[in-house]
Amino acid sequence: MPTSVLKPAGTTPQRPRAGLSRGLWSVVLLAIASGCGGSAPAPTAPVEPRPSLPVLTSMTVVLSLDSVPASQAISATVRAVDELARPMTVGVIAWTSDDPSVASITTEGAVLARNAGTTTIRAQVGKVEAERRLTVTPIPPGPLPIVAVSVTPIAREIDVGSSQQLLAIPRDFAGRALPDRE
Repeated sequence: MPTSVLKPAGTTPQRPRAGLSRGLWSVVLLAIASGCGGSAPAPTAPVEPRPSLPVLTSMTVVLSLDSVPASQAISATVRAVDELARPMTVGVIAWTSDDPSVASITTEGAVLARNAGTTTIRAQVGKVEAERRLTVTPIPPGPLPIVAVSVTPIAREIDVGSSQQLLAIPRDFAGRALPDRE
C-alpha cells in the first residue's frame, strides 16, 4: 500500500523511509546498553578460587634395608611431598642404579643385590630426583637360595590322557642354573 507524506509548501519532497533512522537506532541501542531501568545491577555470586593441584617439590628414597647380602632382593619406594610439605602420591618413577653389577632395580622398585659393593639407587619424577646409598655384603657361606625354578617338558607334544616327565632347573637370584641342587 503506497504511503503519502504531506509537506508544507516550499519544501522539497523527500522519499519516505521505512524503519528507524540512524539517530533513532543509536538512542535505542544506548537505552538497551545502559539498562534503561535505572536500577542497580544484579548482585553476582562470589567466584570460588579453584584449588591448585599439588606440585611435587621433594622426594626421599626409602629402601626396605640399607645393607643387604648379595643374592637377596629388597624393595625401594619414595616419600614425596608437595610445596606445602604435604605427603602426596606420584606417578611413574624412573629408577636407576649407579652400578647395576652391585645392585639392579626394576621399574617397579624391586632391588636385586648382585655382588658385594656399594651403589646409589636413584629415583626421578619429572625434574625432581632423590637417591639412597645401598651396601651389598658378600654372599653368605653355604648354598645359594633358589629363587626360581624353570620347568620344561622333554617332548614338545603329548597325547591326550598321557603323562610326560618334566625337567625342573633351580635358579639363583641372577637366573643362573644351580645344577647341584634338587
